[in-house]
Order: sequence, then C-alpha cells, then structure tokens
Amino acid sequence: MSVRIHPKQKTDPKYRDAWLIDYYDQAGQRHKVIYRGTEAEAMEIEHSWRIQTRKSTPTACPALNEAAVLYIEHYMLDHLPQGVERMRWSMKHLLRILGRYQFRSITVPVVEDYKRQRLAEGVKPNTINKELAALSGFCKWAWEKNYCERLYIKRFPAKLARAPIPTVPSRKEMVKFLRAVPKEKRGIWAAMYYCGLRVSEARNLTRKAINWSVGVMIITGKGNKQRIVPLNRKILPYLRGTLPFYAPKDLREIAEWALKRAGLDIHIHPHLLRHAFGVHMTERGVSLRALQDIMGHSSSQVTELYTRLAAEALSKEMKKF
Repeated sequence: MSVRIHPKQKTDPKYRDAWLIDYYDQAGQRHKVIYRGTEAEAMEIEHSWRIQTRKSTPTACPALNEAAVLYIEHYMLDHLPQGVERMRWSMKHLLRILGRYQFRSITVPVVEDYKRQRLAEGVKPNTINKELAALSGFCKWAWEKNYCERLYIKRFPAKLARAPIPTVPSRKEMVKFLRAVPKEKRGIWAAMYYCGLRVSEARNLTRKAINWSVGVMIITGKGNKQRIVPLNRKILPYLRGTLPFYAPKDLREIAEWALKRAGLDIHIHPHLLRHAFGVHMTERGVSLRALQDIMGHSSSQVTELYTRLAAEALSKEMKKF
C-alpha cells in the first residue's frame, strides 16, 4: 500500500488537495482511490485499510520443495499441457537453487541472488524472467494458502530481456534439412515449417482437427485460442499417416543429427521453423494481415518482425552479386 501525490495536484486546481491511495484488498485485487484532504489524513486512512486487509498470522510455512507437488497439481487444473510443461521446466531450476527456502524466506535479496547465479551460469535474462514468472505464481499461490505475506518478484526490464532477432535459414536450406530428417520422424517438422505451427500445436495435432472437405486445420494455440490454418499441399502426405506425429520430448537431438547428415553448417531449433515459415511467406508476398491470422499472433507488431527479417535476408543475397 502507498499514498502518493495525485499526478494532477500541481496542474489542475480541482486536484489541489488530492492524494492517490494505492492498496490491495484481502483477495489480492489492486485499487486506486482518490482522497481529498491532508497528507496526514490520507496516511491514516491508508493505515486503517492496511489493518483491515491484513491476513491472519500465516500458518506453518513449508519449504518450496515440499509445496511444489501440490502447486503443480493446482496449476494443471487451469492450464494446457504445454503450459504445464513449461512451468515444470522453470520450477526445476527454481527448486534446484531455492528449494530449501521457506516461502517467508523468499525476500528481494534472495531473488536478486538467484538472478545473479543464473546469469553466472550463462542463462539469458529472457529465460530468467520466465523462471521468475513461475516463482511469482508459486508465491501468489502460497500467499492464498496463508503460508506467507504477499511478495512481488522484480524481473529484468524488457530492454534487457528482449529475445535476439533469429537468423532464419533459406528455403533451400530448410528443404535440405527436412529431407535429412528420417521420413518416419519428419511429420512434426514439416507441420512447423509448411504450416507455421508452434511446437506444441504440431505435437498435439489430431485427425479431428482436420477438415478435409474444406482444406483447413483447426488449431488450438496459446491461451486455448483457436484459429483456422489452410492445408499446405506439401503437408498432406504426413497428415494421411499416423497422428499425432512422432514427437520425442527433446526434438533438438533429431535436428542436430539431420544437420550433420545434410552437411549444413547452420543452427536450427524447433521454433525456428515457425520463424522460417513467416519469413518465407513474407518474401512470397503474403499480406501481413493474412500471415497474422495463419500464425495466430495476437498483435500485428509480432508479425511485422518477419518483414524486417525478410528484408535482411534479401540484403544478404544482394551482397553476393
């Protein structure tokens, strides 16, 4: 909770004696209330609200390791399997370092030490932010269970955590890579490249999602949102085979093996095939609006990245002249 000067206090006479009281109720909902009076009065009201919303004395506080199983079970009720899998991956690193801590011992210095340790291990801020997001959800759940007071996790700012712009292989390199993947394991890779699917979307694709008469797939993506993706003729042979696709937990091993077999000195990871789809579709003149719908981007700003990547790829080709 806090009391601050109203932003318009010095510029608008109507707000000459206005103060902004920022507080959270017992359910964790944030409220901002305008109070007109003296600062002392605003502070007194804020203090009374703090007492009213204060939770009872926390119950016996477990360590993070002890509560993790219960939290994961709770998390699975409201999230898709791919979201649970990502959360488990983040929790694995959190528990390795912070597992012995009790929730009430997770303080700002402890979180800052965690960030420094992960940076020293060579982990990028963007990845650490995902782990801190998982920790934030974990601590919120613990607060609701009355294990501890509410804690707000400070992450790296966006300018430090922004993911680097990917280097996308050319169409020839992509075709060469796909041909090097064993045929029985090629389907999921083809779906990511020829249809622009995310790894989780390609992994969970079933026959029920395919409308052969219309020639489309109904894809369930992030946030359980559905979108229509046209069937690319190059993906049809794989859809007529076994679904879901053959998809081991770690696809990177297949990628490394295929790259060596194809003799390609490039780096490819599963999500890069989706990026390659976006760039190559842009190079072929597909409109950004259509591409946004096909790829399921909530914002056109994400789709516009492929215009930039396509321009950079063409510039590299021009330099070969």
